[in-house]
Amino acid sequence: MQIEHLSELEEKVANILEKYELLKKDKEKIEARLASKNKENEDVKKHLGKVLEERNVIKRRLDGLIEKIDSLEAKA
Repeated sequence: MQIEHLSELEEKVANILEKYELLKKDKEKIEARLASKNKENEDVKKHLGKVLEERNVIKRRLDGLIEKIDSLEAKA
């Protein structure tokens, strides 16, 4: 009777180890995906920063053009 219990315990331990390995692989996949998404997020942030910077440059230049037009209209 004791040997049957030991065999049952061995089977349960083997199942636990198998599930542990599967979970470990899933975790690694999820971590890799997370790292990829974090990199993608950083790339998007950099791109957004460049777009905002370009927008500010364009806005300043347009403001300068509007000021020139306003000053021409004031002289006329």
